[in-house]
Amino acid sequence: MRKGFVGFLILIFAAGCSGNNQQTEEIQSDRKTENLVVYTMEEDLYADQAVGNFQKAYPETEVEVRKLPYDDLEEQRTAIAAEFMAGDGGDLYLNADDYFDDLYKMQESGLMEDLMPWFREDSDFSEEDYVDGTFDLYEDTEECFVVPIYSGCSYYFLFNDRLQELGADPAEAEDMEEMIRTVWKFYEKYPEETAFSSHSPYYAGPEWLGFRVAEGNLEVFDSPLLRRMEELYKRQVYPEGESVLTYDTEQSMREQEEILRGERCCLGKMGGIFQLEEYIRMGGEEQATIAGIGTDGPAVSCDGENFISAGSGNKEMAFELLKMYMEEVFHSAGTTTVNKEANRTLMENIRNQYGRDQVVIDEKTYPGLTEKTFGKLEADLSRMAVYPQTSYEVSGKYREMMEPFYTGEASFDRCMGEFKEYMGIYYSE
Repeated sequence: MRKGFVGFLILIFAAGCSGNNQQTEEIQSDRKTENLVVYTMEEDLYADQAVGNFQKAYPETEVEVRKLPYDDLEEQRTAIAAEFMAGDGGDLYLNADDYFDDLYKMQESGLMEDLMPWFREDSDFSEEDYVDGTFDLYEDTEECFVVPIYSGCSYYFLFNDRLQELGADPAEAEDMEEMIRTVWKFYEKYPEETAFSSHSPYYAGPEWLGFRVAEGNLEVFDSPLLRRMEELYKRQVYPEGESVLTYDTEQSMREQEEILRGERCCLGKMGGIFQLEEYIRMGGEEQATIAGIGTDGPAVSCDGENFISAGSGNKEMAFELLKMYMEEVFHSAGTTTVNKEANRTLMENIRNQYGRDQVVIDEKTYPGLTEKTFGKLEADLSRMAVYPQTSYEVSGKYREMMEPFYTGEASFDRCMGEFKEYMGIYYSE
């Protein structure tokens, strides 16, 4: 279905049905309609608040919010795409990466409004207020068709004593080559154990190693590091030719608790800025290490990608609502975003919460965190540059075509070669 969606987009454009897809070079404020149609996911409370604020400011504009349920999303994707292509879709699409398969292909086909002229008309706007990459998700030009809201650094929390037992220096835990060797050593010594939990192995895929679908830098797939990472993934997830990866919630929670209580023979667990209580329970700065994973420090993917339809008859109001939505998330979400000031406020709150001499978690007292931790996290946030997650179309195909390697039915070179052939077709369409 996902592949069919991309083909559907291309077919429509090849047939010449792109009359409304001229990109905006100058702001056009002629409003053909006073109404707005907005798509987003169910339970998007920020959208509710933003729409409420918008309708107080612009009571003459009616807003219809079409919320998409998670449990019926697969069936709705095709319908949403068909409506969009027929001109019956929305004006503003929030969190579009959740329900469109390939925003890069859509952008290339001319379906999205260039947002930069609108941003630059806003006297309060400055690109300096946003992390690098926010306005360059799928291009490196003066244009911006998709703008994300959320960002997140990829981390692992690692037990220092286990690293040292295997001959690794905790200070070098962000060196992926070193960590791959260390995880292999773990399996050599403890072949019946799992280095991490069964639902989150140590892994950095093509995106973490620098692949960007808009750049077409397929040389990443020839990287010796990617080969070693995939070989390690095979050992972790397909130890006997069948996947042991589980998404069973109860099992995952049980494993997590065993790790945090020190009852499981392992290297650590996947973590993040919002799991610092888990890091503290693992022993904090004295007994554990926070290690980013990526080619240049922790990889920083983004989501919550938003765009305005190039065919919208009310782009001016759509942009006003988009701004209000972004502001609502930045001020209320309590998570890392693409807004620098919101991230600074977040870190201040984290300092206040965990920077005390003692921290109480589940009625147990632990040593708090110090500048050693906060300085690292703030440094990572200050230098991060976001990148889009690879589309469902490409990432799904990658995993599908690598499956025979994982199961032992085909060699790495054969699977990777076939995937690169697929990517050649992908870019030619």
